[in-house]
Amino acid sequence: MSPDDILAQLSDSKALPVAAIEAATAQRSEMAPMFIERIERYLDTPKAERSGDPAIFRIAHLLAEWRETGAYRPMARLFRLGEDELGLLLGDSMTEHSHKMIAAVYDGDPQPLFDIVLDDAACEWTRSRTFDAIVMLAVRGELSRDVAADFVRMAWKALGSPDENMVWDGWQSAVALLGLSDLALKARSIIHDFLAPLFILDVKHFDADLRRALAHPDAPWRVNSDLEPYRRVVDEIGDYTWSPPEANEALEERDHKLLYDFPFDRTEPAHNPLRHVGRNDPCPCGSGKKFKKCCLLKDAA
Repeated sequence: MSPDDILAQLSDSKALPVAAIEAATAQRSEMAPMFIERIERYLDTPKAERSGDPAIFRIAHLLAEWRETGAYRPMARLFRLGEDELGLLLGDSMTEHSHKMIAAVYDGDPQPLFDIVLDDAACEWTRSRTFDAIVMLAVRGELSRDVAADFVRMAWKALGSPDENMVWDGWQSAVALLGLSDLALKARSIIHDFLAPLFILDVKHFDADLRRALAHPDAPWRVNSDLEPYRRVVDEIGDYTWSPPEANEALEERDHKLLYDFPFDRTEPAHNPLRHVGRNDPCPCGSGKKFKKCCLLKDAA
């Protein structure tokens, strides 16, 4: 398969183009520079002239599978885009895979990660997930724990936003998973002061995460956590299908109606069948997402 054919299938195929992915992998030395250049060309285009690029979704995932460190800085630039534009390019991977993707291509310099977190214009979900990437790299020994801890401490003041923002969820999670007991009171204050969405944060879950990290610093998260290394593209996004933006908007409108258009005169006692599921546990629905990024959101709504 020619490079042009590979790019065409990565761009246009609704289902995962397995043949194109296998062909790209077989020609990795030729395709990786082309993929990186495709991302850079998109980012170098004036913002007013950008309207998305459907190839970038699968390109970025392939670069992550290949552990292509040359993609680290372009991908870090990509992850500093705003939520609307990055969502157009990456879809659910913005929240479900971005941390694993950026950690997979990490080249040894943490500054681009720090820049994502501290960029107020970047998507709040990606900023939050970049804290997860920092934790993953520190636990694996690819980033100094001291450097990671110093950044988390510095970020407490540097973030400085009094507004509700998902970046604080990533911050408190990093405090817990790195076992930073000296920041525990500040992390709990985030929960009490509503600096991250209330339905996602819970003091008892933070404390449980912190205890686990202190007891098991080399394995601070549970089995089947979404903080494990990036696997293969077919494993990570094998069940994803590409949909045009207008189709996604229609699905969002449908979901909004399902969540909010219901009668308020129900009289049966409330019962929460998910009360024993931790917010960082795999969602029991089988989606592969964290509970807090999946059914907890629906339950809270």
